[in-house]
Amino acid sequence: MSIDAFKKPARDLEDIAVDMLKDVPVPAFVVGGLTHDDPTVQHLLELLQAEYVGLYGLTDPDPSADLHTAVQPEGDILLLFPNVLKAEAAGIVAWTRLEGTEDVAVMHRMYVHFAHRGHDYSKALLASVESSARRAGMRRMVLETGTAQTVAINLYRGARYEDTEPFGFYATGAAADWTTSLFMGKDLV
Repeated sequence: MSIDAFKKPARDLEDIAVDMLKDVPVPAFVVGGLTHDDPTVQHLLELLQAEYVGLYGLTDPDPSADLHTAVQPEGDILLLFPNVLKAEAAGIVAWTRLEGTEDVAVMHRMYVHFAHRGHDYSKALLASVESSARRAGMRRMVLETGTAQTVAINLYRGARYEDTEPFGFYATGAAADWTTSLFMGKDLV
């Protein structure tokens, strides 16, 4: 860029600065403490349920699907924003305490919007949800994921999650016979 570029009017300088910075990565950040009725939370949950319909032909029947029980200190809902300059959430994850336990967290609704995939945001969400649960005294994290979600399965295996027994909603009734579910767990401490 020549020195003449800096002799242009202010608006042109702003355009030059934006152009120079367009490829500079801006770190993503994660915000927790949200509630299930937050409009952004609801929007991402609707997109996730639509993805489930595409993969499995139905929405997730888990009664905790709306995250109404993911309230601190018994849980948390976290959103990932890919850019501090834009207020558009790109991902969501939540956890709740597994009923009947003191220190086991259940991960729910890990989702990265399709337009934001390929940037390791799922790894940032996973680290954040584990950290949130650990800070609340949880010693173990368990999750259920679908067998068609191979990218998610690889993410969890890469983060040292191992196969475990069905739990909660999935351990009883008709849900116990599902062949499309995979159950995984990891010690947090």
